[in-house]
Amino acid sequence: MRPQTSKATRSSGAERPAPLIIQVEETKPKGDPLVTAQLNCEFLSHLNRELEGQNTILEAELEASKEEVQRLSEEVKDMKIQLSSTQRNALAMFKSYQKQERELRSLESAKESCMAFIEDLQVKASSLESIVTHLQTTISPQLECIVCRENFGTLVPPVTLSCGHSLCSICLQTYTANFGGNKCTECRQSIEFTVPCLLLKNIAQALIDM
Repeated sequence: MRPQTSKATRSSGAERPAPLIIQVEETKPKGDPLVTAQLNCEFLSHLNRELEGQNTILEAELEASKEEVQRLSEEVKDMKIQLSSTQRNALAMFKSYQKQERELRSLESAKESCMAFIEDLQVKASSLESIVTHLQTTISPQLECIVCRENFGTLVPPVTLSCGHSLCSICLQTYTANFGGNKCTECRQSIEFTVPCLLLKNIAQALIDM
């Protein structure tokens, strides 16, 4: 009794074509060495052609694979270049942002300093304005002519009398011409001399300009 495995093998062989070497063995005449050698040569030639065809296909596939690898390598290289450029641009933008941020902080600090300086100037200006107002209130009467009450900052120059009072030179001339005598209009003391007083004129003009 034959093993079942042999029957399965025969069944499988019926479904698929037998290899060429088996076909040759089955078809060659028994005991004819020349025919056997010829068939073996034909089989080897056929096998060699198949191997050459497969080798050609494999070489073509290998060449295609090499070209694909080369293409992918070029793409990777380009992507690395783009990535490097992007990184440089991002780094440059980040450095520019840091620089602008430092400049902004510096400007804000300068702004705060300027605001503090302006506030200090405003306080000083207010104080000076109060001083000027006080001077104008208290000193202005001393810088007016005792006759016409005009400020000595006008075009008419003031004169100081020997008694110490001051008045316009025109008022002095008018008073002495109309009322006679040579006395001060304020204290009635005799006028021994008169002195032009440009200092009073300059002070009065300075107060007017404030």
